[in-house]
Amino acid sequence: YLSGIFSHLNGLNISLQGREKNILIMSDKVNAFIKKLGIWIIRLEKRNFDAFDLTSNYIEKNVNLKSPILDRVLDTMKTHLRELKIQLLEYFSCFDNDFSNRWVLNPFDENIVAVAKLPVETHNQLIELSADKKLQLQFGFQDLNKVWIARKNEYGSLVSEALKILIPFATSYLCEKGFSSMVAIKTKYRNRLLSLENNLLLCASDVEPQIKQLLIVKQIQRSH
Repeated sequence: YLSGIFSHLNGLNISLQGREKNILIMSDKVNAFIKKLGIWIIRLEKRNFDAFDLTSNYIEKNVNLKSPILDRVLDTMKTHLRELKIQLLEYFSCFDNDFSNRWVLNPFDENIVAVAKLPVETHNQLIELSADKKLQLQFGFQDLNKVWIARKNEYGSLVSEALKILIPFATSYLCEKGFSSMVAIKTKYRNRLLSLENNLLLCASDVEPQIKQLLIVKQIQRSH
């Protein structure tokens, strides 16, 4: 059972990693996992162990489904899942079911637009944007940040509100990537390297350096 639950937790952790994640996407994934815990508890009450493959295979081959020992095991598993659900709800209490910021992901749903918590003028811009059929076709097929930034001139205050939600780091992914890069850069053979800022900037950035162009503008130092 522990192998199964840790496998599910590792899957959740991996799904939360990555540069393109934002707080809204993270909220959806965490809330989905919490809902899964509730479903797994219901399945266990029906003696359905399908959510935990190793447990299911072992019980099927070695345990009588009417055994009182199995009842105690079931109670332990259900108690653990309930406590895990409570802990996740407390730890991610900021990931509530408030739809007031959902317009960033889908500004074309009338129900979402109606409950958006925005100043009047900004809300009016959202209503105008929600009627843009051409833009609607781009949502879901292009990077969300780029789609919003491209509308900066037309919907200035609305885009600013959207970026306030999209820009903040949703996880420690970039920090962890930075530490990993630092370990790779500052090895025992380069332990006197004191300034890592420029190196880390290149490692953390998505922008690829134009090496050929840089070489063209630099003077070659010939050997003497």
